Amino acid sequence: MDGVYNGTGSEFVQPPSGGFKSSDIGTEFDASAKYVFHQYFVVNAGVGHFSPGEVMTANQHRAPLTIGYLSLTYRFRVDH
Repeated sequence: MDGVYNGTGSEFVQPPSGGFKSSDIGTEFDASAKYVFHQYFVVNAGVGHFSPGEVMTANQHRAPLTIGYLSLTYRFRVDH
């Protein structure tokens, strides 16, 4: 009988009276990697993919979603 919520906690898809006919929101795949160069430079990369299930497709949210990221970090140490 509950709705589908987004990352901020707001209701994204409201359930019809009587609730959804299925509990299949969708499936997700996540992958990430980290590599450290010489203890100072760090590279992080990842990808996430969401394939909508019956609940999402029945409520006009049919498009699959893919997000990727790449981050570079320089680590340094401050001695007192």
